[in-house]
Amino acid sequence: MGVATRIGEIAKENGISLKELSRQVDIPYTTLYHAVKRDSKMEFETVQKIAAALNIPWYELYTGKIADDTSLDILLRREKISQFGNETERLADANACLDLWQTSTELASGLVWADDTRSDWMKRNIPVVASIYNVDENSLRDSVLRYYEPQEIYLDAIKKIIYNEPLNLECLEKISKALAQMNDNGQTVAVERVQELAQIPAYQRTAEPAQDVPGGADDKEPEQK
Repeated sequence: MGVATRIGEIAKENGISLKELSRQVDIPYTTLYHAVKRDSKMEFETVQKIAAALNIPWYELYTGKIADDTSLDILLRREKISQFGNETERLADANACLDLWQTSTELASGLVWADDTRSDWMKRNIPVVASIYNVDENSLRDSVLRYYEPQEIYLDAIKKIIYNEPLNLECLEKISKALAQMNDNGQTVAVERVQELAQIPAYQRTAEPAQDVPGGADDKEPEQK
């Protein structure tokens, strides 16, 4: 499905006739009509104007494909897809599907998207994919955070942990090297395994006893002052 056919579909879904749409974007009706019927290619500036008239982001008018003549809609709407695999596997599949869908849609647009465009596209489509794969929406959002936050935010968070927590830096180095050899799915599973180990009492750090501090004049409850 090309962008012109997509325009016709969305206009119909929103109850807007092609004649009315052509009037709003100042395009001859016959030109728009034949473009939609023939699924003709359209200039990007025209697509932007039409998207604005339809009150949607311009990238919503592009549809990604998995391969030649294979619409991503087939993958997204596959029957009983939510029953396949355990939760971890479904989350990995949902992440891969979302990434593939975004990439193919960007390619279909013929443009290189800015990071904020990719981010906005992901935010709009995460609920759709999460529902289809029967995974927690927040979990899926967390797994694709690289589209939302600048890398510096993660680096700052890691620095705070290193500087403020009693970590074994030699172990941290080994873990980092191991993660660097894994793909995104492998890294996600590795984090889950570490989080599971952190819940085992035998591996938990013993809490330091609270120090006794002599009481003073300000040790009373507010109403006792």
